Parts: sequence; C-alpha cells; structure tokens
Amino acid sequence: MHEASGGGAGGRTSGSGAWSKAALGVVVAVAVLAVLVVAVAYAAVAYEQRSRDNDAEGAAMRSAATAFEAVAACTALATSELPDGAVGDDARAAARACAEGEVGRGTTSVLGTEVDGAVARLTMLTAASTETGGGADWFAGHGSAGGCWTMTIDASTRTMTDLADVPCGDVAVDAIGAVDETGLMALQGEHSGTPATVAPGVSGELTSLLVTTGDRVWMGDIVAEVDGRPIIAYSGPAPFDDAEAWDDDPRIPHSWTATHAKQALLTALGYDTGGVDGVHGWATDQAVKRYNADHGIAGDELDERYLVWIGDVDRSEERETDGPVVTAVLAAPGDALDGDALVALGRAE
Repeated sequence: MHEASGGGAGGRTSGSGAWSKAALGVVVAVAVLAVLVVAVAYAAVAYEQRSRDNDAEGAAMRSAATAFEAVAACTALATSELPDGAVGDDARAAARACAEGEVGRGTTSVLGTEVDGAVARLTMLTAASTETGGGADWFAGHGSAGGCWTMTIDASTRTMTDLADVPCGDVAVDAIGAVDETGLMALQGEHSGTPATVAPGVSGELTSLLVTTGDRVWMGDIVAEVDGRPIIAYSGPAPFDDAEAWDDDPRIPHSWTATHAKQALLTALGYDTGGVDGVHGWATDQAVKRYNADHGIAGDELDERYLVWIGDVDRSEERETDGPVVTAVLAAPGDALDGDALVALGRAE
C-alpha cells in the first residue's frame, strides 16, 4: 500500500512538472505575440508618421519654390520699370519691396546687399515650413525646405544679370531647420509648372537674344536666334521629350497631345496646319516643311533643338497677366552655346 501511495505521489509530481512546462510555453508564446503586436503597431505608426512628414516636406518644397520664383519675377517686373537714371540703390529698394511679406507659406529675407554705382547685388534666404494633419487626426506631419540665392541687377540697363543658388551656411539653421538645403532653382524645376531656366538643345553662336528682364513669354514667341535660326517658345505639361506627361489620344475630349501643341505653335507662327486637332495629317506635314524651309532647318519634322519649353501655361490665360516672366538674362549675343541657359523664368503671383 505504501509503495502504491508513493507511486501516486510521484505521478502527481511528474504531472505537475509537465503542466508547469506547458504553462511556461504558453506564457512565452503570449509574450512573443505581444512583442510582435507592439512591434507591428510601432512600425505602422512610424510608417504613417514618415508618410505624413514626407507629404509635409513635399508641400514645403513647393511653397519654397513658389516663393522663390514669385520674388524673382516681382523683382524682374519692378526692374523693368525703373526710371531713367536709376541707380543701384533704386534696384535694391525694388528687390527689398518684393521680398517683404509672405508668399504662400514661404518667406524671403534679405541677408545682405552690395551696391556699386548702378549695380546692386542681393543675397536672399527663402524658406518654407508646413504642417499637415494634427487636431482630430492623430498624426501631424512636419516639413521644411529652402535655401539661399543671389540676384544681381543693373539699374542702368534695367536688367537682372545673374540669378543663382548659393550656400547658406549657419544662417539657415533657424529658418530651414535640420533638413538639407536644396537649391531653389532645382526646387522650381521639380515643383513648379515653370522651368527655372530655358536652354536650346542646339549648339552654336547666339546671334541675338530677343527677350529681356521683365518680358512675359508666350507660346510662339521667338526668344533668340542661334546661328541665325529662331528659337521658339512652346508651352505644355512638360518638355516634348517627356512623352508620358502628354495625352496620347486626340480622340479623347479636351485632350492635349504633343501634336496639338505643335499645331498650335505653327499656327501662332502663321503656318496653316488645317486646325489644331491633334492629328498629324497632310496639312500639318506641309506646315512643318514650309516652316523648316523658311528657316534653313533640315528635315521634315519640327527640330525640337530649336524649341524651348516655357512651362505649363493655361491656354485660357492672358499673356500680359499670366505669361511667365523673364527674370534674369544669362547669355549675350556672340556667346557660344552648348546646352547653356538663355534666360531664367518665373511666375509672379
């Protein structure tokens, strides 16, 4: 009897040990599951926060680009209206007036000026910060962008002769924050419907430059001549070589294909394409051939090297109020061009 009783106790001890191991396994499994749940939740929160921050940074970049080109365009228009006998101090005052205040969510500050007779050189800081979400939304995105730039104005010729990005150094820490500075001209090119500069694809001697600071450019304008051949401005959602940006089916109502744009360009230049319908038919083909023959350009297609994109200009807008503004003149007749920019452009708000 005693032996049987001892054997039962041993059985209970063995069973208790097995239960303890099983319970420990369950506890470990639950703990691992809890850690995984927390890790997944944390990763989801971190992903959502990064997404919101990226959205906010993109918005800040767009705001900084808008502010930069608006101040440059405002200054260009003011420069073109300087009175006879104006000096560098007048140009500096005009630029300061354009930089004051807030453009969208971007601000521009004058960091320094140099005046030498009729010439004024100003160093600017343009920055923007954006917050998205917050309030009832659990997530708030934070973004900032900006940079420093210079402009040089010759009051005697009413011309902005230089527009360029420059390093900010320590002055941008408070305004831009911890993000890397991005060149504002590059930002404009990426986040604006207007290119920062225009450059023909053809190499040769700049025979003449037919636009200057403060001029508004429109589709069909001859902006320059290279080796005596005209460089023509055109507008659209992107340069012609970015085919994916253009509609591809003229049969779709309100579509705007590259063929539409080329027909509109030729029509503006006085060459009958038989209508702007997006169909490259016989009339369009003849218009291209006549245009090329008149300007000594070889081939049976429009040579895009002699065309420059001026941005996505709404065809319903008015030239005198909505056309892109020539901000700076970056080339001069006699220059040898090989991908060099002719002028800088901007849009005034």
